[in-house]
Amino acid sequence: MLPPKWSVNKLLHGLSMQEAAKKARELKLKQTAFTTINKHLSTISPLFKWVAQKPEFAGLQNPCTGLFHDKVKGNNPRPSLPSDMLNVILSSPLFTGFQENGKEHKLGDCLADDWRKWIPLIVLFTGARIGEVAQLRLSDIRCDHGIWYFLIAHDEKAGLTTKSGESRIAVMHNILQQELRFIDFVERRLQTSRGDTTVRLFAELVPNGRGQIGDAPSRWWRKYLKNIQVKSGADGFGAHSFRHGLADRLRVEADLLDTEVAVCLGHVIKSTTSGYGSVSQGTFETAKRVDGSSYLGRRGLLQN
Repeated sequence: MLPPKWSVNKLLHGLSMQEAAKKARELKLKQTAFTTINKHLSTISPLFKWVAQKPEFAGLQNPCTGLFHDKVKGNNPRPSLPSDMLNVILSSPLFTGFQENGKEHKLGDCLADDWRKWIPLIVLFTGARIGEVAQLRLSDIRCDHGIWYFLIAHDEKAGLTTKSGESRIAVMHNILQQELRFIDFVERRLQTSRGDTTVRLFAELVPNGRGQIGDAPSRWWRKYLKNIQVKSGADGFGAHSFRHGLADRLRVEADLLDTEVAVCLGHVIKSTTSGYGSVSQGTFETAKRVDGSSYLGRRGLLQN
């Protein structure tokens, strides 16, 4: 019954949770969304499940059981970025020349050569999550048989995670590799690191208090989209929109089925077939074939 951010609500200042909930009902304040309640519960529920497995706590019941709201979805969409919007973004000051650090949305003579420029481009051409790209090490940029690709690694001991809990590869698109000269950037980073390939590609990024290295660039990117008037309020546009856009293009332009798109995006496919065998879904040859060579260059995208 508590409203969103009740602890900083001036109308509820100094009240306990119970008192705040009662007053919120009297004032008919907006109630916390069911999706948010589920999110809070899902944060603490695993702890109780883990504790219940300990012999000294045998018989302990998870207090979160039965409290989750069923069949609720968030109202904040993650829309795809259409070609015209992508062209606006890629012709904006960040990619053509900006005024100074902190004013990347204003025209100038400065050129970015760090995560501000490269993370959105890598996300655009791979569909990887922003956190997966932010954590890349120099050793994760690889070349086999003349094919450059990213290793999206899951290695908890090394502080590398993916949502699926599994590592995967993403072939580097020709535009990113050749026209945008991303490999040159990697070479510059190798020189800076004195050949140490264990360091992060974007060494200036550090994890937040929850260990999320993608938090800062994700927030920065949403702010930048607002500054160039591509994003408005809580419309859902952000770095994840690149991922949704790639899914659409793989369906329409590469004629892939959703099961194939899922492999490209690193989604876990739960099916009877997926339970057979021990080889992970998606081989290097599959990824190379899926990449195509120009589907992101069709239909006007990146032509300017």
